[in-house]
Amino acid sequence: MTEKKVTTLEEIKKQAAPDVVEIPGFKPGTTINVAVQLIDLTPYLLELDIGNPLYEAAVMKAKLGEDKKAVADAVQKEALKSGIDLKKVLPILDAVAKEALVEPRYEKIISIAPLTLEQKMAIFNYAIGDVDGLSSFRSQ
Repeated sequence: MTEKKVTTLEEIKKQAAPDVVEIPGFKPGTTINVAVQLIDLTPYLLELDIGNPLYEAAVMKAKLGEDKKAVADAVQKEALKSGIDLKKVLPILDAVAKEALVEPRYEKIISIAPLTLEQKMAIFNYAIGDVDGLSSFRSQ
């Protein structure tokens, strides 16, 4: 049996480094690459009071595969169906995008053009992290 070692701060720093991800662009059929970091969504999810959003997101992802636009559309439809107040959700999507975007910074992008809902959802989906891994954890 191999003895486990404590993860060093340098290894944690590497794991916490931002990733460059592709999100929808500002014109149909285009994309842009941005550096995004994982963030703690707990304060935002508590504001919504919507039950178990990680499980719901995992189920949607499992049903829809990796089609991020389909996932974003499904989240929006599910929000409407379940009575989630979109007036509460939209500011949270802005706050998550603002906190998660590393390069270019949120403020720099919106000084050129406002982020679209699809772009915000792509950033939010990244910020959620690996919900597929969480779904198996939650079923135990």
